[in-house]
Amino acid sequence: LHHQRRPSSTTSSGAKSVGALRPTPPLVTAPYTPLLASSMLPFSVAKLYRQGHQYRYINVTASTTALELVRLGVRAFDLPETDESEYSLCRLTVSQDLSVQQTRLPDEMANLLAKLKPTSRFYLKRNRTTNNLITGSAAEEVRQEGRTDVLSLNPRDVAIVLTLQGFAMFASISPAGYIAETRRLAKSNPGPTHVPAFGMFTDATNNQVYWPCTEIVTDPSVSNRAAKIQFFCKVAKCCRTLQNYNSMFSIATGLSDSSVARLAQTGSKVPTKVTKDLKSMTDFMDPGRNMFRYRQRAASVTPPVVPCFPLIAKDLTGIHLVYDDIVDGMINFEKRRMLAKAIRSSQKFLSSKYDPTTMLREQKDRITDSRRMFELWHSMRRIEAYLQEAKFITDTAELYRLSKEIESDQPVE
Repeated sequence: LHHQRRPSSTTSSGAKSVGALRPTPPLVTAPYTPLLASSMLPFSVAKLYRQGHQYRYINVTASTTALELVRLGVRAFDLPETDESEYSLCRLTVSQDLSVQQTRLPDEMANLLAKLKPTSRFYLKRNRTTNNLITGSAAEEVRQEGRTDVLSLNPRDVAIVLTLQGFAMFASISPAGYIAETRRLAKSNPGPTHVPAFGMFTDATNNQVYWPCTEIVTDPSVSNRAAKIQFFCKVAKCCRTLQNYNSMFSIATGLSDSSVARLAQTGSKVPTKVTKDLKSMTDFMDPGRNMFRYRQRAASVTPPVVPCFPLIAKDLTGIHLVYDDIVDGMINFEKRRMLAKAIRSSQKFLSSKYDPTTMLREQKDRITDSRRMFELWHSMRRIEAYLQEAKFITDTAELYRLSKEIESDQPVE
């Protein structure tokens, strides 16, 4: 961000070019890989089954191999240690049509929990047996364990996942990346981003706006729609507590969209407290006076924070569009100072990182033993799977049409 004034140069025609700016080279960065929030938990517990539906909870690490888990499982099930070579680690996965896939994992495979889907289990399997590990009702049980419909998720766990993932994306954008994106967005035809983390964070922010709208207007049940409004309001409220203002703003914006706000029949079933909580959040993010309430809070908050990302992009783009690069033939250093100040103010939110242990402090009763540790990890994996597979309707006209279909007799507000 620090620029020095360059000396005047002379063109081939003899005319002087004073302070001309060199074209900004394209910013090349490696593709951004989103971090799984479940991988940031301060604990790792595997739930290991054996035929007959017995299971044990076993503490593991990212470096624990399949062979080591087999050995730990043999001891946990009180099997003779001389039989270790007779067992292998098998991953069982149940699809939505209840078909079962069994895969023997290589002995040297590590980072085992990352290989596990919400509808998967680890089994300790005898090598010589060819019988199916589960059938019938047991397959249905596994499928139900991996349910990813929104009302089956824990709102606070959802907020934790959104916060950890959002902070990881935000932290991956460099100051140079902001400058490159500011210049790109200011063009009439911006084209694709050269900063993958910036594009991914922007997409995630937009999706979180359309997420509650899509879930609510596509549900034919009035009671389910009211329950979903309560769910998303709880998620946004938890995000606010975690200082994830980006997700709070996006979700509250979605709940305030006309396609949802017009649903009077649904709204009548939403508790008054939930309505007041939503109003408190929308007032906090009120765009009046250039979002004064939010800016006042952001100026005094203690990091870590996931700030309102669209506001950062708006501020930078505004500076770039309002102020010229060259004034009276000279480089406009004041503009560069303003850009640098805006970027530094966003970077201060990264001066400390989120500590999952602190975030889980309100859930101490859930992390006191291996079973509860696994339940929390499994909850977060279900949420991650849901977010990866979810499809959002981003056409506001279509959202409004669907809203009219489910409550066609309600007046438009």
